[in-house]
Amino acid sequence: MANKLIIVALLAAPMAQAAETDFRSLTPPQRANLGQEIRQVLAADPALVLSVIQPPTPSPYADAVNADRQMLRDLAPRIFADDTPLSGTNLPPALALVTAPNCPDCDAMQELLTGWADQGRVRLYTLPLQSLEAQALGLDTAPSYVFETMIVRGDVPPIVLEKYLAKQTR
Repeated sequence: MANKLIIVALLAAPMAQAAETDFRSLTPPQRANLGQEIRQVLAADPALVLSVIQPPTPSPYADAVNADRQMLRDLAPRIFADDTPLSGTNLPPALALVTAPNCPDCDAMQELLTGWADQGRVRLYTLPLQSLEAQALGLDTAPSYVFETMIVRGDVPPIVLEKYLAKQTR
């Protein structure tokens, strides 16, 4: 922090006394001292210039993420058909609960999510694990969850679903 203040002071001083000091006319020792101070500040906080010297690199998973999102967009009319919600209002977010036969966890989540839907927090749909849509999404475990913009494979606690729902409504 002290180094940042020194740099600010060094940068501000010439502006205040432009007639007396100009960075273009620093003596070699002054230039070396300034360079050393700048190096210390940048070493302590490289984020100050990181975006300039190293532009952000795209995620190596960007293509896979985009392909998954496109698949969700393509399958959404079949997964979230307007006239088939299990429960809930016609307001977003939509959530499809992936279920399987003889799945006590699926039944428990369906009961919980139906309550949420009745409160207007979600439009709830069910998606059988054996359905073509679930297979296309690569789902092989129930319960799982399909939102309009993301897939959650496997069971998660209700608090996690609440966080995912909050992301869907932004």
